[in-house]
Amino acid sequence: MSHFDGHLHSTASDGVLDAAAVVDLAHRAGVAALALTDHDTFAGHAAAAARAQALGLDFVPGVEMSCDLGGRELHILAYFVDRHAADLDSALAAARTERHAHLARALARLAELGFPVERDVVLKFAGDAAPGRPHLARALIAAGQVATMDEAFKRLLATGRPGHVPRRLPAVERMIALCQAAGGVTSVAHPGIYDLDAATLDTLQRFGLDGIEIYHPEHSTEQRLYYLRHAERLRLLPTGGSDFHAPGKLGPGGEGLDAAGLDRLRARSAARRPPAA
Repeated sequence: MSHFDGHLHSTASDGVLDAAAVVDLAHRAGVAALALTDHDTFAGHAAAAARAQALGLDFVPGVEMSCDLGGRELHILAYFVDRHAADLDSALAAARTERHAHLARALARLAELGFPVERDVVLKFAGDAAPGRPHLARALIAAGQVATMDEAFKRLLATGRPGHVPRRLPAVERMIALCQAAGGVTSVAHPGIYDLDAATLDTLQRFGLDGIEIYHPEHSTEQRLYYLRHAERLRLLPTGGSDFHAPGKLGPGGEGLDAAGLDRLRARSAARRPPAA
């Protein structure tokens, strides 16, 4: 069980539990510190922070941002960000608006392929969150078009599949800069899923990236060792987390960092902030 789970999602984006319930589950699992990293939003932070304080857990403000790097989508995690920073808040609001515009394009593509889904059904699954592919997948299941989330992605929604429609994403260098201006520490999420190579990691490091998510449930032992070597080479901080979305085989705390790893992230953020008056 990890001390710090740095990758958790709630109903504020594409998870199935609300923010307070995610914190409760992490507490029952023995996690001492956690970051809520919903996609392009801080909407769950107030509830998560309040619940964490009540339970004596260390809450780290976080976010997971969808970004563009040379025409490919990458996800960047950020920790210790000031969620009230105006420029970052504006960029994330634009990303959420794009999610709604993207939904219209994705529904049109699926209808062309013979998999019609009603917009209202997708929005019902999204609730108060901006709609994403997991909500679309759940709507496809409800419509009887596919049987499982895995089938929805592998058959239609995953990158490169017939039903995938790219979103218009902000440049990764811009989002890294905005997070750092807000006191944040950035890390590329699950690089093994993207099969990121050394050259791409070098580019991200030049853009100011602080870390690499080494410890992720979909990373093999070989991938962990590969990215750990590059983190050491580039002097980037290791990060990790369960990437929890719903109760299943791996819950909060199943992946993450020890206390020393969290302290290194905290120190990097502190060095980025102006001294207190």
